[in-house]
Amino acid sequence: MRSLQQTGFEYSTSSAEQASSPHQRVLICVNTDTQEVFVATATDSSAFITRHGLGPRNGHGKSGQLMLHESGIALGIDDAEVEVITGLQHVGEAGGAVVAYGTGTIGLVTNEDEIAVGDVEAGIVAMAWAPDGETGVFVTGRNVNTNEVNDNNTALEFRLGLLLMTPRWDVITETPLPASPSTSTGAGLVSVGWGRKETQFHGSEGKQAAKLSTVPAVLVLTATDDRRPRVSWRGDSRFFAISYVVNEFGSGQTQSHRAVAIFTREGSLSAIAEPIANLHHAIAWRPLGNLIAAVQTLPSRQLQVVFFETNGLRHGEFSLRLSDKDTIVYELAYTADSSILAIFMLKINENRRVIQLWSMSNYHYYLKQEIYSFDGHEIDSFAWDPECALRLYVSSGGEKLRKFQISEAKYALCNADGLALQTFTFATTIQTSSSGSIDTSQPVIVTDGLHLLVTPFRTSNMPPPMSETKIGPFPFCVSSVAIGENDILAVLLADNSIYLASNINDQNASVIRRVKHSLPINGRLSTYRQIVYINPTTILLISSPINMSPLSPISSVSDFVVYLELEDITSNEIEVFRTGIIEDIPGAAESGIMKLNGNLRNGDVLVESMQEINGIWKANLLAEFPAPCPWIASVVIGSDADSLQTVAIGLSDRNKLYVNSRLISSEATSFFVHDDYIIVTTLSHTARFIPLAVDYEEALEIPVLGAMVHDESLRRVERGSRIVTAIPGDMKLILQMPRGNLETIYPRALVLSIIRTSLNKLNYSNAFILCRKHRINMNLLVDHNPKLFMDNVALFVSSVKEADYLNFLGDVDVTKTMYVPVPAPPKSVAYFKPSTKINTVCFAIRAALEQLDKVTYITTILTTYAKITPVQDLEGAMARVRDMKSVSVEETENALKYLIFLANANRLYDVALGMYDFQLVVMVAQFSQKDPREYLPFLTALKMLPKNHQYFRIDDHLGRYASALGHLSTIVTEIEINAKNTSANEAEANKVFYEEVIPYIVKHELFKDALERYQNVTNRLKSVLSAYGTFLFLKARFAESGLS
Repeated sequence: MRSLQQTGFEYSTSSAEQASSPHQRVLICVNTDTQEVFVATATDSSAFITRHGLGPRNGHGKSGQLMLHESGIALGIDDAEVEVITGLQHVGEAGGAVVAYGTGTIGLVTNEDEIAVGDVEAGIVAMAWAPDGETGVFVTGRNVNTNEVNDNNTALEFRLGLLLMTPRWDVITETPLPASPSTSTGAGLVSVGWGRKETQFHGSEGKQAAKLSTVPAVLVLTATDDRRPRVSWRGDSRFFAISYVVNEFGSGQTQSHRAVAIFTREGSLSAIAEPIANLHHAIAWRPLGNLIAAVQTLPSRQLQVVFFETNGLRHGEFSLRLSDKDTIVYELAYTADSSILAIFMLKINENRRVIQLWSMSNYHYYLKQEIYSFDGHEIDSFAWDPECALRLYVSSGGEKLRKFQISEAKYALCNADGLALQTFTFATTIQTSSSGSIDTSQPVIVTDGLHLLVTPFRTSNMPPPMSETKIGPFPFCVSSVAIGENDILAVLLADNSIYLASNINDQNASVIRRVKHSLPINGRLSTYRQIVYINPTTILLISSPINMSPLSPISSVSDFVVYLELEDITSNEIEVFRTGIIEDIPGAAESGIMKLNGNLRNGDVLVESMQEINGIWKANLLAEFPAPCPWIASVVIGSDADSLQTVAIGLSDRNKLYVNSRLISSEATSFFVHDDYIIVTTLSHTARFIPLAVDYEEALEIPVLGAMVHDESLRRVERGSRIVTAIPGDMKLILQMPRGNLETIYPRALVLSIIRTSLNKLNYSNAFILCRKHRINMNLLVDHNPKLFMDNVALFVSSVKEADYLNFLGDVDVTKTMYVPVPAPPKSVAYFKPSTKINTVCFAIRAALEQLDKVTYITTILTTYAKITPVQDLEGAMARVRDMKSVSVEETENALKYLIFLANANRLYDVALGMYDFQLVVMVAQFSQKDPREYLPFLTALKMLPKNHQYFRIDDHLGRYASALGHLSTIVTEIEINAKNTSANEAEANKVFYEEVIPYIVKHELFKDALERYQNVTNRLKSVLSAYGTFLFLKARFAESGLS
């Protein structure tokens, strides 16, 4: 999902006089020790090397304009026999830049002059030194043109040789290159069976593909082949590959084709690459060592890059999307980190040379940039910086070079406009929206040649290399993209043209409109390299001038910002009604501008200078970074309206994350500004969340890891994960793995942030759903703001309509245990008194539910009874169940089953029995799966007793002795009443009283209850007092006994 953003451009020329001559080969090399670039070229009679000095090397960005050393004097060899420079490479161990000439001369360019260190009699056609500088490969052979014939009209065979030398010019080995690779001994690996075609997997072709005979490829030389050998080393210096022309003789004809031979660093042949028809001369070994890249023309005349393994076998390919009818490929080269493959080519239909930059992700190759020359000259050569991986050096103007003598020993290069060296610096970036609006689809844009691949991550997660929509084609390769409001795209193309694209989420309805503007701006010849969309009608661009005069002062060629104010952006061709240049940018005058960042949230434009001034790299005007930062952003921090301030965030390519001038992390790999956090991924494979709700900039720190298990500021991620985007107003964080696939995660910090925001807005429905979906403890709904919740219990109940969803609650404050806010809020008085939270909330929810619907929310109402502490209010719950019998038996059963789930079934059985409801007792017994033999005999016996006798037996069984005494007294009263009505003897009533009531009172010590009950019945009261006195006397409580 990453694009390649140009962050630097510098242009320099050498001294100039009017002259012209045929174009010769131009080579470039870099001295990383002295920060110098050597450009080698040749005229019709001499070869020259110019040396360009660079500023301090600090990753991205350099000091000042590139200037030619020694007032334009070029180092050269005054030898009319010099044909061409065939190799140029700086070798630190040799003490300078080693240059090889076609005549066989080997020179060493030191600080002052060029020294001839030796000659190879056979001539040198190619040279390459190992990355470690310990071994140099020289391909020898003066003439590689096989068009010459001998007296018998037979083509001459010119054998190429291989010469390996040390930096001290000692010969390691010298051997001829294989004349017939297909029959060379040692050219293949030993087969152990499992690598045979018959045992390999053939995918959709099926097993029959293994039985098909393979027709040998017709090996011919392409029409554009320059017949020069190419040498490329593996990154670990253990192997090197040579692409050279093989001449097969037979039947009086010579058949030539390209072959790739792989050698060890000792010069031993390791393997011969699998024969490929129409193989081109360009070759490049990926520094990581797994692939060798070359170019092939298909039978359809389409060009593709093919790959070989170290053992010479084919390993994939990708199409260049071009035809050999209109394209000639010159060279291939990988960056030092193997991330970018540069392809130097001539586009015949456009009549210009370009450099294409390709990157691979998820096994798909993307065309990220096309580099043109805007100074009126064609590109001659290019080279990657061996240390700063994404820095590219490009030379131009060599087609008009010739030499002229300025003294007996020195010569100068002449050119109508000067030999030019252009330096391009790039950085990978994610093209996504910075608006922070919940209305944006949060698109991520991936550039791929003439197209833009768009995926709106708010609504979909399309795994690369696929995308939701594909915008284009544009007339030229896309160079830079900016996303504005309403997801409108501002697109900068490689030819400096500008387009706007709208309706990007609908491929069929997308509209591309051209912005009519002209270059140069204010008479300045310049080139654009980055575009920023500030508002719907304003576009900013970084412009780098092209200094055509080598004598211009550095300050006159500094970068500047161009602004374009657009008219009607809905017209087919958008007019620019006002344009201008912003020049008063501190730091830009001394060096240039590295990065623009347009923040759609608050309209800020962050400008970072490339120049280091007194140890400070400036991001105007907001902050000063201690190091250059290719990735910058601005953000507003503050816990309230009075403490708001804007700060700059910068990430260097050394994994240092800065807030203004302060370092907050030395292991950051990517960052993104979300609603409430700065999200940072680290080298320790974690995602950290820096809260923005702080009162001052110094408090903006990565939270310290505490001892809590539930630390929302930390989330473990897969090794090498990088942030693609995070959705504003949502909790999705999209990460890209090193292999290219995407993962969407929901970090606890973002989830809690959205839940807290929803609770503050009284959006209880959304907060509740998020808690359930992401397994957040429901107590957060209450504990986040208890007063707000208690004031809006009715709203909460009406928002969460499902009855079962309301059955949550615990007595623990989760904001102090599981979900402690970061930063921690100030201490305040607890809303709930200790151990009263559950009861208080239950009473409030029950009252709200009873007003809403007692039947629908019966289960939740029962929960409020069962949750009461310290003892469950099961009597109240069973009373609610009993009331449900008036609604329906089914509802009663469902409610009772739910209550059995919440409480102990034996306790519920006793409670139902204590309610004297035999139907409810049987239901509890049945639903709790009690053994009928345990309760049926007891219930049958009870049903045979009179009412008060039943109640007495039940209360006595349940241990409710005071209530049992009441029922027993009622039995005595009933006997007395019946005795009066029937004129019966009161002896029976007295018998029951003295034989049953008094013993029961004494047995269970119910004297106080008895005294209250019989205080108005004199004879009964005396009997109770007498029994009480006797009881106290037996307990040796004589004083109390006497009073009774």
